[in-house]
Amino acid sequence: MRDAFYVGYLRMPKRLRAFVTTVVVVLLLGAGAVALVATTQQPAPGDGTWDLSEKIKVTGTLTTEPYAMLTVPGKPGAPPRQFLLVTMGKVGGAGLDLPATDDAVSITGYPIARGAAGTVLLTVESPEDDVAVSGKPVIARDPVPVALGTATLDGEIVDPKCYFGAMKPGQGKVHKACATLCIQGGIPPMFVTTDADGAPAYYLLVDEQGHGLRGEALHALLPFVADPVRLTGQRERVGDLLRLRIDPRMIERR
Repeated sequence: MRDAFYVGYLRMPKRLRAFVTTVVVVLLLGAGAVALVATTQQPAPGDGTWDLSEKIKVTGTLTTEPYAMLTVPGKPGAPPRQFLLVTMGKVGGAGLDLPATDDAVSITGYPIARGAAGTVLLTVESPEDDVAVSGKPVIARDPVPVALGTATLDGEIVDPKCYFGAMKPGQGKVHKACATLCIQGGIPPMFVTTDADGAPAYYLLVDEQGHGLRGEALHALLPFVADPVRLTGQRERVGDLLRLRIDPRMIERR
């Protein structure tokens, strides 16, 4: 019996057609299996949300140090809440041209929230339309920092706007370039780690004096964004936010 021989302009021989069909089916099933395994091995993108369907209005005390944020009264018995302020682009609250005032300020924006951390960022679309001095006395004083002791922590430096809901994924190597540009543009750097119980813990990063990271300090931090790192610093709680006072020159890569 002669071997099957394929000629492009003739009908494929029956035996060769069966072989090719089998190979194609096996390859398709194999590709599907590889894709399924690959997707199950990917880390979960998180439960962050950036609700662009409706703005919320928040009234409180406006501060620009260490970063632009709005402090509002907490629930009875709870500490004041603090909303980090950002813009629609890769720019932090410093680019909002916020008013210098001792009166309460009302800000309207899109909330960004993630899991148990709740809403921690407010995205201001138009400072001219969304930021207004209420003319009323301050209703929430800046909370006093409460020292929690020095600690060495392992985790990742992220930009909170993307990590808490604007992007998925908002962390890791795949997000390194975006996170670096966001932090470079003034979005406050945040450190994601775990507490003693294994639950996520989020620390706003400031320098050793408690000021925002800018200039040379920020330049020293940028190469470590989105990489596994180890930080040593003074932990503190300010309102409902955790802060970590660090020397960016002492960041260690893990």
